[in-house]
Amino acid sequence: MTEIIGSPQTDPTPSPPEPRATDPASTNPATTDPPTIEPAATDPPGDGGTAQKARRVNPARRLARTVTDPLLRTQRLDNWVLLRSGVGALVMFWGLTLLPDLADLYGSSSIVPSQGPRAGQFSVFRWWTGDIAVGVVLGLAVLGGLALALGVAVRLAAPVAFVAVTSLMASAPLMLNGGDDVLRLLLLFIALYAVIAPADGLNTAVGRLGLSEPPTGPPWGLVVIRIQIIAMYIVTVMDKMEGSTWLGGTATVRALNLQSMRRFWVPEFMLTSSAAHNLMTWGTLATEVAIPILLINRRTRRWGIVLGVGFHAALGYVLRLGLFPATVTIAYLAFLTPAEASAIVGWVRRGADRIVGLRAKVPSPGTDQADDP
Repeated sequence: MTEIIGSPQTDPTPSPPEPRATDPASTNPATTDPPTIEPAATDPPGDGGTAQKARRVNPARRLARTVTDPLLRTQRLDNWVLLRSGVGALVMFWGLTLLPDLADLYGSSSIVPSQGPRAGQFSVFRWWTGDIAVGVVLGLAVLGGLALALGVAVRLAAPVAFVAVTSLMASAPLMLNGGDDVLRLLLLFIALYAVIAPADGLNTAVGRLGLSEPPTGPPWGLVVIRIQIIAMYIVTVMDKMEGSTWLGGTATVRALNLQSMRRFWVPEFMLTSSAAHNLMTWGTLATEVAIPILLINRRTRRWGIVLGVGFHAALGYVLRLGLFPATVTIAYLAFLTPAEASAIVGWVRRGADRIVGLRAKVPSPGTDQADDP
């Protein structure tokens, strides 16, 4: 606060001269300097009122500092590195899933033959079209995701992967779902943070967390993703409350009765019981209301992560939702603390070492153990 208020050592007011009692000239009014009177603390400021003005802290500036200081303060970024690797692996897998249907989605006889994005959408295919362009852009998306997963040239790989994925999504809108939108937003925020944030250790491999110097930087990149995920649930609930099927308690059973949407077996009573219909429908709404409330509060954030992961895992088991459950689950990594992210990586590392150690102890089939004592 001394930088805002100021310190007494920098007060520009001169000190009054000490009187000289033994000097005869000090009693002569003509030669005696008038004493300097310092203004009291309650007096109005004289020439500028430097000290008093410094004490007057602008409320707007104080509020701005209260909001921005936690976002710009340097901290460990173990959770950001874990999120970056997860998103990179998901981007790489997303790109590889396009290969079997690449001609149907982007070829000359595809479902959307133009390969052109809609008005206002950004896409490389606005300037470069053709099969070669599709192959190059898809390759850049897969390579960018691999680089993010491994932690190689992250500041370059993140924007390249975002541009490639955005171009592919804009040119095949019929294949998109909510998971693709979430993935694109995660890539956008990671790319922005990688390009402009003054952070160290962005290229840290996820396997090195807890073993080497931790990455550090401002946490605003994670905060933006947290806000996006919380807003996703709020907007979803608001949209569902406007539909008659959700208010009527029949929305979930309508989806379950679609054979093209159902993934695995579900009990028969879930399809025929009206009580089960209402329970699943209103339970879904209650869960989507509870998740953001739990995620906002730091004390209940772990419960929100557990509830959200379980909820989306159940949806992914019952319905064909593409990569949406996996994408949202990876987005939950943004809500971990750096210590929690490092602990998860350490737990996985110890488990892998234990498995490797057990395999090393198992003798091969051709090993002769007859000579063992």
